[in-house]
Amino acid sequence: MLKIINVVEEDLSAEVIVDSYVPISVKFAENPFFAYCYCFFQSENDSLIEIKINSKTLRISEIIIVNINTFSVLENRDCFDYPKQKGNPLIDVEYLQARCQFDIQDKEKIYARLKNNFALKYDKGKVYILLESQKPPIKIISMPNVELLLNVDDEIVGLTFFDLTVVQKRTFEEYIKSKS
Repeated sequence: MLKIINVVEEDLSAEVIVDSYVPISVKFAENPFFAYCYCFFQSENDSLIEIKINSKTLRISEIIIVNINTFSVLENRDCFDYPKQKGNPLIDVEYLQARCQFDIQDKEKIYARLKNNFALKYDKGKVYILLESQKPPIKIISMPNVELLLNVDDEIVGLTFFDLTVVQKRTFEEYIKSKS
């Protein structure tokens, strides 16, 4: 799991890309990606979410839904209604290193792959993702176009992608239909 160690209150901007190959990508220009830490959440059906972290600044550079093979039913969307804090989260890379299997690890590059099933729902222009976790979400860190759901241990246990344009929504809906 990824753990948040702090949230810096600063404005961010996001570039959102939605297409038929990589469903959703959100890049944060203020958090450049040059010292690599890749974290992949991979489900048993090979759906894949990637979070790129600058391992020097500890900030999230990009969040990507790489592939979705199955859409699970997300029964309770109320789990996304929690107190929100706006800002730029800092990731505890050491916590990540201590808790997962690495494909590659050196001083400049970390590739962490976490096997974790997740439920995904698309509703009213928002994409909801809830990772399997022992502890439910209790709060939200809000970034442009993405919200991070955190549990009591400040681990990321879910994501919400929002504020997609009409064209981006249509493109994502076409992606969903192509997977059905």
